[in-house]
Amino acid sequence: LIVAALNENWQISADQLPAQAEWHRTIYKTTPAQAILLSQPAAGTAVAHQPALLDLSFLPAVSSSVGGVGTCPPQIARITEMAAQTRVLLVQGVGVLAWAENLEQAIANVETVDRLCEIILATKK
Repeated sequence: LIVAALNENWQISADQLPAQAEWHRTIYKTTPAQAILLSQPAAGTAVAHQPALLDLSFLPAVSSSVGGVGTCPPQIARITEMAAQTRVLLVQGVGVLAWAENLEQAIANVETVDRLCEIILATKK
């Protein structure tokens, strides 16, 4: 974990922040997020790599239960746009980006969406 401020000129515990630090900053600035998690669960990352597979009709309540699910390329403008509509993003070539009121909820949302992605992938076999 790296502690960094919303102000890009201040940080502790790292000489250089990862490329995704700007994603975190934009989400914190444009949403009520209090926690953000970027992870690579296997099924979620696989569906992120093939965004056409994301079919929310398998479990329609999942999207509303996590605050919205979407896919997008790893571009700050698209992530900023999608952050206004969703709380979980399958980012192509990266993994799953989730935000919530607290870290526990962000983790739970990633686990829920990853399970949906497991079901989607299982039906494609």
